[in-house]
Amino acid sequence: MLRDPGLALDYAIFAIVDDKRSMYLGTTIGCRRLEDPNVGDLPVTKAREVLAEAHEALDSSWTDHDDDVARFDAFRALDDDAKGAWNAYSVAMSLQAKPTYDQRQNPMQNRLGQLLEIDVAAWWRPTSANFFDGIQKGGLLQLLHDLGGPTLSSRYAAAKKPDISSNCEKLCAGEAIVEEDVRERALTWVPNAMLFLEPAVATADPLDSLSDDDLGDDEEPGAEEPGADELGDDALLDGDREANPDDELESEFSEGEGAGDPLVNDHLAAA
Repeated sequence: MLRDPGLALDYAIFAIVDDKRSMYLGTTIGCRRLEDPNVGDLPVTKAREVLAEAHEALDSSWTDHDDDVARFDAFRALDDDAKGAWNAYSVAMSLQAKPTYDQRQNPMQNRLGQLLEIDVAAWWRPTSANFFDGIQKGGLLQLLHDLGGPTLSSRYAAAKKPDISSNCEKLCAGEAIVEEDVRERALTWVPNAMLFLEPAVATADPLDSLSDDDLGDDEEPGAEEPGADELGDDALLDGDREANPDDELESEFSEGEGAGDPLVNDHLAAA
């Protein structure tokens, strides 16, 4: 192999991408399949769709052979672009999902994301199911304050958390009736945990976890709030309310089903 780097590269890629591989290929080279944490029934992401399209576009003619050696010879006969596409796909599928939602970053994946110049907001948008339902009410109000100031956050101060979560989703999808500058900020907003940041920039996010002792007066499950029943989605988007200066804008991320996107590096894989 030392005398033929081209053959070594073909063999390495083949050993990684061969789905029919037996235990007798004679190498420890291999690749685990796409890591997919069990997080419940979440919609397919845009990145997953792109990965599926990329797989469909691969030249898979060599996979028709049942014999390992015949498959290898057929793979070697592919042109360099076709073999390179298989290599890129296998690397994309090998990426590990981020273990938790918090401010911790993976420096190597961050560097890859920077080199690929990934626009995270174009790949992933926060929804109630994949993000906002896992954030405490105070954290959602803080986000609204950051995006639109006290005028926006005060509209939701008396609302129930599910209503606020739903309207945060609309805001970040560009479906809320707000000022143009607020809309632009909301359309590009993603939490720090989803960004490929330099170590010096990867500071704590306002939505990162707080201990239970720090939660302030967040609503209890099923608790009613004054005036909340009278607020529909449209009223929440269009109406104005007096800000409550005593509201503590504290947040906690709940670790559980639907709390954050499980495949936070899907967009790195698909880029």
